[in-house]
Formats: sequence, C-alpha cells, structure tokens
Amino acid sequence: MLIKEKNPGIYQVTISAYELAALISSARWICSGSEGPMDDSSKQQISRVLESYDLSMKQMKEHQASDVNLHK
Repeated sequence: MLIKEKNPGIYQVTISAYELAALISSARWICSGSEGPMDDSSKQQISRVLESYDLSMKQMKEHQASDVNLHK
C-alpha cells in the first residue's frame, strides 16, 4: 500500500488486488449487518491491510516532515 497526499485532504492510494479484495469483503460483511462471525482468514487479511495502512501513513508523515525540514 502506498498513500500520497495530493492536496490537503485529497489522497492517492495504491493498493494490491489482495488488499482491495480484503477491504471489499469486509465492507460487504459490515453492510450485510455483520451477520455471523467473520471467518479467521478474513480477519487475518484485513489485519494485514490495516498494518500496511498504518505503515504507509507513518511513512507518508515522515516524508512530509522531512520535506518541511528541507524547506526551512
């Protein structure tokens, strides 16, 4: 996953097909009223997507901070 802020509040997100599938399946489960438990495989997949998201956001913020420091 790669996240870039194009403009304030506008982000470009590049994700793999696997990550997109995990997000869509989780959204479908939520929209269906979260009927029944989410299976372990789906939980593991969405957990990996969330970890990737957290890492990408951290990297983006670090990059932005280094850009600000360069322009001082």
